[in-house]
Amino acid sequence: MKFTKSHLLTIVYALFTLLYTLYIGQQVRRSIHYKGDDWWYFFKFLVIDGYLFFIFQGLLLRSRNWGVLLLLPVAILVADVLAGLLLLVILRWGGGTLLNRDLADMILLSVTYIGMSFYSLRFIR
Repeated sequence: MKFTKSHLLTIVYALFTLLYTLYIGQQVRRSIHYKGDDWWYFFKFLVIDGYLFFIFQGLLLRSRNWGVLLLLPVAILVADVLAGLLLLVILRWGGGTLLNRDLADMILLSVTYIGMSFYSLRFIR
């Protein structure tokens, strides 16, 4: 398999998203003033990060599906939040306490967001 600029961009995107999620989970709590502001900041980060990723991928792959490109980050975020909530309901229903902290929830949402982003790249090729 040939290693391309698209692969490099994907690796950089995944690393940046995971590392910045860890930063948000650890550092933003010190500077927020209201409960839940860290989640809004995290969701805005995911959408902006997703837009940058898909726009750069579209430019690298010379995509003609710009309508799909601009809808994918928001659609992936909605699907990601719904899947995360479903997972949390299943875990809570079974009596699990795996994801009781915000940082663990943010990491779970980041990983699924990255996975859905990689899967949806086939729509712009």
